[in-house]
Amino acid sequence: MFVSRLFRVGLWLLGIRQQRIEPGCPRQNGRVERFIGTVKRELRPEVLTNGQELDRRLTGIRQWYNHERPHDHLYGRTPAEAWAGIDVFTGHSWTSVDLCSTDGRQDAGEASLGFGK
Repeated sequence: MFVSRLFRVGLWLLGIRQQRIEPGCPRQNGRVERFIGTVKRELRPEVLTNGQELDRRLTGIRQWYNHERPHDHLYGRTPAEAWAGIDVFTGHSWTSVDLCSTDGRQDAGEASLGFGK
């Protein structure tokens, strides 16, 4: 498989680690396959006649998907809320200091989201 040097450097600069799946095994890449299916389903009802329309529609889908649509696997948060560490139940923003108490036990708020004991 060919991967350009520019692409690899770009990933490295962004701190992204590329993961590969076996050819013909989309089930190994379920999250991405689900995302692509969601984008296709959202685009299907529209007739797009040029790249500008596609760009506009993809921008809207990205806004909806990342900032408005709650995700079950993120415990009802949007990806933007999860990335920012926001607890949608309390409005509290998590920081690394919040995640553990001084004696090493998990914070009760973290356990309420299903991450704890």
